[in-house]
Amino acid sequence: MSGKSQQDYYSPPVFNGPDDGIVRSATNIRRSHFTLKIGSYTMVCEELEKYESDIFEVGGYKWSLSFYPKGNSKSGGEGHISLFLKVAETSTLPCGWEVLAEFKFFVFDQLRDSYLTIQEGGVRRFQEIKTEWGIARMECFNLIKNPSNNIYTWEIKNFSTSNDNFYFSEGFTIEGTTWNLKVCPKGDSTGKEKAYLSVYLCHESNNQERVYAEYKLRVKNQLDSKKSEEIKDKEWFGPSAKGCGYCTFISLEDLRDKSKGYLVDDKLIVEAEIVMTSVTKTLS
Repeated sequence: MSGKSQQDYYSPPVFNGPDDGIVRSATNIRRSHFTLKIGSYTMVCEELEKYESDIFEVGGYKWSLSFYPKGNSKSGGEGHISLFLKVAETSTLPCGWEVLAEFKFFVFDQLRDSYLTIQEGGVRRFQEIKTEWGIARMECFNLIKNPSNNIYTWEIKNFSTSNDNFYFSEGFTIEGTTWNLKVCPKGDSTGKEKAYLSVYLCHESNNQERVYAEYKLRVKNQLDSKKSEEIKDKEWFGPSAKGCGYCTFISLEDLRDKSKGYLVDDKLIVEAEIVMTSVTKTLS
């Protein structure tokens, strides 16, 4: 970043070197870096429309990062993550101030130990009427709340006569992401959990994408839907965590009690509801 006037800003000269594919250049512009780490992304998404970083100084000016976890709707970023660089403490700057800066955003991919580099354009002019520049729609992060057709219903017939240890539903797709349900009629463990029904939401993917989802799993009460057994959770799904759920979802004793309405005509109904989803696309 630089506070130089426009006439002083020029492209750095490129020096021709050996034919080794390496580009060599020189510049009199000092490069600086600032890192923003968000320790509880889920909490930020739930509670904040906008998060501003600490102030840092570069080129004699003070700056901050403005992070919109649900998108900056004023800039057309609703449903995406938005990230902007902002000149801070402008009240201390002289009348008619302006700052020219060239900047890039680097998003760290924790799975591959690499960075996605995002740059809006070349040099940007910061001034009193335009104190921040950035990316309104970071397309690699698409946040969808209450997606359409977000409830999947799975009916398992002849449940009591089953001898299998687990079942998988057919795949269902919500906003481009494919899921399925896993049910273990006799529990998913050799301990006390064998006295419970186990239910899991599974992400179907053969690549390295990571999906954040807020979801509900429920075993329907077929006599009174208000008494359905339901658990709400949120989790990142990916190569190392393709399935999440509960091994002690509901006790088999309650499940088999006909008066409680979970099994009717030996049919079990399991539902998955995707409340919010965000897909981090594979970086190349």
